[in-house]
Amino acid sequence: MGEDKCLEMVCRLPFDDFQVTVDGMVTPCCSGWCKNYKIGNIFDEGIETVWNSKAAKEFRKHILNGSYKFCNRSLCFPQFVKKNTLFDCVDETGFMKRGPKQVSILCDESCNVCCITCRAKPITNSTEYQKKIDGLIESTIIPLCKEAETVSALGAGEIFASKYCRTLIPRLAKVYPTKLKFFIHTNGILCNEKNMRELGIYGRTDGVEVSIHAATKATYDKIVIGGDFEQSWKNVEWLSRLRRTGILPYLGVIFVVHDINFREMKPFLERAISLNVTASFWQYQPWQRDPLSARGKEALVWEPEHPLYSEFKQILSDEIFASPYCNLSGALRAERKGKDE
Repeated sequence: MGEDKCLEMVCRLPFDDFQVTVDGMVTPCCSGWCKNYKIGNIFDEGIETVWNSKAAKEFRKHILNGSYKFCNRSLCFPQFVKKNTLFDCVDETGFMKRGPKQVSILCDESCNVCCITCRAKPITNSTEYQKKIDGLIESTIIPLCKEAETVSALGAGEIFASKYCRTLIPRLAKVYPTKLKFFIHTNGILCNEKNMRELGIYGRTDGVEVSIHAATKATYDKIVIGGDFEQSWKNVEWLSRLRRTGILPYLGVIFVVHDINFREMKPFLERAISLNVTASFWQYQPWQRDPLSARGKEALVWEPEHPLYSEFKQILSDEIFASPYCNLSGALRAERKGKDE
């Protein structure tokens, strides 16, 4: 497990993914990792058109030729993408001969908390938008998953608090009862056995990632408004037991680094290691709509001109961050590498 497994999860995305975002827009990978590059809109164009659109083929060509033109190298790991059997499914024009193996559902942003790195206030769907995305379930999402191996609910909202996901996920589990697995990103508060069984995904998850962002309740409460620090970690402990028994192949905890929480990177990793869990650290990226972005560069503690940069570098130089249970984003990995050169 550890780093290799974490990278394996990452590397499944940037070539063979179909991420349905708000208003039906589709990106070929996590929007932040591919510079918000869009390949079409399934509301307007349909699945087949979008999957092999001109933009989609252009994206694939730049992975085939090794330029990674549309990849954010500070966040993603394109250097780990192997030219394996995936590339046998793409011709020289970038045309993909089959459907996506991974489908990510990101079109519902409703959540039970407000993280200061994400949103200033709760996001709820209008009746009209809820009706629109509910209508996609039978007409679009279920057919889209016919060749998929994994359906992901990653980072848009909270899967266990989403009315849409609580309708969609059990439906997918029923239509594809054997071949389809699920990979979920959650804040952990509602991620328990009861809710997983209700969604039909208990024992059918490829992995779970839990965003917590802090090692202490005091810091967590500054970042996750309306959250529950103790319950999140309690559920991670339960998930770690599933992992030890082989029911859950991968488990990770997420920590988005900024000036409020960087001093807790080490204790966060120590707690993850004690639970046999991979800890992933990502530098904070301003969304503009999030409260933290109003502070500008004050949050960007990894920038050399930041007044706390030296302290941040000292923390990152600790050998614990070389642990196989630690996964650093490209920019943070570069900061740590600079320490060794």
